[in-house]
Amino acid sequence: MRITLTLLAGAVALSACTAMGPRYSRIEAIEYCQQKTREASGVTGTGTVGASSSSGPFIGLTLNIPITGLQGLTPDQYFNNCMDNLAANGQISEGS
Repeated sequence: MRITLTLLAGAVALSACTAMGPRYSRIEAIEYCQQKTREASGVTGTGTVGASSSSGPFIGLTLNIPITGLQGLTPDQYFNNCMDNLAANGQISEGS
């Protein structure tokens, strides 16, 4: 029993060390980093206005206010850093 628990604990520790974020194709990585750059570039948001037969009129607003922003970088530099980080972490699939 003790050996089983030791092996289980070792396996959990090893998996925690080797865990990485999601993997992206090259196109998905570009889209991801473009979205992150847009989000960091300023306040973004969406608004909705409508009416429902069951609840009547409604209005909605969603705002994204970046805390860190571009951190003194140009949008191109921010995008390139995003791509470099994904590549360095092995998150971009080769051949796509």
